Amino acid sequence: MPWDPNKYNEFKKERYKPFFDLISHLQDKPNLQVIDLGCGTGELTQILAEQLTGVTVLGIDNSASMLTKAPAGISNLSFQEITIEQQLLESTKWDIIVANASLQWIDNHELLFPQIIKLLNPNGQLAIQMPFPDRKHFE
Repeated sequence: MPWDPNKYNEFKKERYKPFFDLISHLQDKPNLQVIDLGCGTGELTQILAEQLTGVTVLGIDNSASMLTKAPAGISNLSFQEITIEQQLLESTKWDIIVANASLQWIDNHELLFPQIIKLLNPNGQLAIQMPFPDRKHFE
């Protein structure tokens, strides 16, 4: 089932608070290279690019329909349609890797997290937020 940007935006308020909590822990330094894994519509990725000083930000998502809503024409912000798993095969290193409510959709976290960490530059920052599943569904 493809992601629906309109349905996604119905829960915008609920998505904002954990995101702002997450990025409040980042140390801002000029000229950082930042990637947002699973950026959705890119609106939070744009906020990330605006909150940090002189950064270059890449937002990736595997949903073309979500990326059609991504902001365009911002010089330090770009988007790419690619899966997180495909991106992890790239050799590009990052100063900040952000994953806000995206990694819970990927299996094998014991393999995934070391792959993500390997893409951090020395002294890089990793900011991950994963919603906890509703336990009632698993009982």
